[in-house]
This record gives sequence, structure tokens and C-alpha cells, in this order.
Amino acid sequence: MTNEEFKQGQSLDEILASGAISTLFQPIVSLKNNTIYGYEALSRGPSDSPLHSPINLLDAASRHGRTAELDLLCRELAIQQFGRLNLPHKLFLDTIPAVLLQADYQHGLTLKFLEKANIPPNRVVIELTEQYPIEDYPLMREATEHYRSMGFTIALDDLGAGYAGLRTWSELKPDFVKLDRHDNTRFFPLLSLSIGMVKLRDFPILKTEAELSSHATAAKSRAKKIVGNSLYRLTQADCRVTQDHEL
Repeated sequence: MTNEEFKQGQSLDEILASGAISTLFQPIVSLKNNTIYGYEALSRGPSDSPLHSPINLLDAASRHGRTAELDLLCRELAIQQFGRLNLPHKLFLDTIPAVLLQADYQHGLTLKFLEKANIPPNRVVIELTEQYPIEDYPLMREATEHYRSMGFTIALDDLGAGYAGLRTWSELKPDFVKLDRHDNTRFFPLLSLSIGMVKLRDFPILKTEAELSSHATAAKSRAKKIVGNSLYRLTQADCRVTQDHEL
């Protein structure tokens, strides 16, 4: 272990022990009527910490075997803050698929968090990030169906950015599909392919989103011709909901 990894491990211990995670909410906007459809919870470490970045935070948790612990803490704090701000519409919660499959993962806590915040499960979307591989699809299907049975809906995050995206879509049949938005050369072919899959599989709705403003504008123009109620996510410069709840 390098000295930097050791220090990050110490920082991670402090963050998990004190619950030093801040939550921001990024609006997701409907293309159909240009209204807010929901909010994605974004977790950050302390601003003065090398683990402020979610990438560094997740990497440190993975290296030190504390991913599930971090996942539950971020989820609990996001739900608390969402309820405290009394935000309307859907709450999108990111999670790493492998975490849900761990034998010691504490299933059922999400419902308890929601009950305390007075938020019904049907307002919550569990997002499965494609940045990490799914190694057991049958078990993953079982986990997602378990969440659906409790009233949650499922989203596949960043399709095309990580591992076996189209297989994951086919296996898990998510309610929302969110396309990787960082590369125009990949984004628009994925958008066209996704629309084709929706028609082929007779999915009722395709819901996509793009973070970059140029993507949002172009995606809106293209998607509206085929799927009128697609979604896109506003950029950081467009809107950010914090403790002040200003829109």
C-alpha cells in the first residue's frame, strides 16, 4: 500500500465514521413539457478532502473493501436530504450492482430510510452504474426484481460507458436507460440504437438523458421525433439544488 493510499484510507475512515458526505440534487427534465421530472442524488466527500471527488471516494472505498458501507451511507443521507428539502417528483439513487449482490449487504434498509423521510418507494429510482461489471446476471435479476416488488423502478446508468451495456439492458429490462453523454461519436449512435431496441422489444417508453448542453439540445431535437417523453439532465451550470432549495 502506498503512502497516498494509506492516507486516503484514513480519510475514508473519518468520512464513514462521521457521515461527512454532502448531497446535491441535479434536476432531470422532461423533453415532453420542459418540466422537472425528478432529481438525481450526487454524493461528495468533504470539500477539503482528497476524497471530495466521487471517483476518488468510490475508488478508495473499493480498495479498502468498504464499498457497501459507503453505498448505504450515501443512500441514507440522500434520502434524508431529499425529504428535508421536501422536493417533489422522483428521486434517482446511484448504486453499484456488485454491492447489491454481496452476501452481507443489508437489504431492507432503503425502505426504512424512506419511511423515516416519509417518501414512498414508487418515487425512487435505483440506478445501476455501468462503470463496474455484473458477473452474475441471474442473481442481479433477482435483486432488481426484489426492488421492483417493493415499488421501486430501475435505471441503467451511462449505457455504453462501461461493461456489456446492451446485455445488461436485455437481461435486467430497466425502466429507464441513461446514455453515456461524454462522446458525441458514441452518444448519437447509442441514441438511435436505443430507440430501435425500444421498438423491437415493445418497451412503452424510452427515457434518455444527456448532461452536456450541446447533447441535451441535439438529443431533444432527435428524440422528440420518435419518443416524445425522453428526459435529459441539466448541467451543473444550468441548475443545482442545495440546502437552500433554489431553482
